[in-house]
Amino acid sequence: MKVLFLDIDNVLNRDGTKEKFCEFDGLDKALLERFLHWKNTAQPDLKIVLSSSWRIPCPFGDFMKHLNDNGITWIDVTPNLGGVDRGLEILAWLKDHPEVTQWAVLDDLQVGHVGNRLVQTSPKRGVENKHLAKINKLLHDTSPTN
Repeated sequence: MKVLFLDIDNVLNRDGTKEKFCEFDGLDKALLERFLHWKNTAQPDLKIVLSSSWRIPCPFGDFMKHLNDNGITWIDVTPNLGGVDRGLEILAWLKDHPEVTQWAVLDDLQVGHVGNRLVQTSPKRGVENKHLAKINKLLHDTSPTN
């Protein structure tokens, strides 16, 4: 199974995103369309695991429902380990899912503990085609996954 650990802020939105959700930056229409087109055409069997803070319930709104309503579906979320590096949350999830054969992390943060599996976006641009191309390469790489 191929898995993408997906962050939302500064990946599917960016500085200047006009779309709002509960007074926060929502999903940038252009970035969302780019991501979904790529996912549906280049990686239709790819499974998404949310690693974003959007996975954590908050009193401001149902961010996960907002994602689902906009076409982002996922099989699971990483565990919330109370403020540790996001990479440790990803590794904890992977430890419980030995069926994963290939994986990548799409995030704007410098996520530790994931080595070259990180594809890092910019807050100014969000996800770009070059990031999606790098994920394609990682998911076709036959070297060890950790």
